[in-house]
Amino acid sequence: MLSFLLRRAAPPAGADEAAPAHPAPEAVIASFVQSLARLDPCGTARTGPRRRPRVVARKA
Repeated sequence: MLSFLLRRAAPPAGADEAAPAHPAPEAVIASFVQSLARLDPCGTARTGPRRRPRVVARKA
């Protein structure tokens, strides 16, 4: 994933001066990390399926 972000941020080979400027790799990575933080700001997402609590029958 990191290599994908760096390739996207890097200027293409043989880029001339008239081409639009690409953002710095640090800026791309920082925006990616910020978007992840917005998705789950407190780290509260569950990482697996929820299990139902086990019900134990009481003796009468």
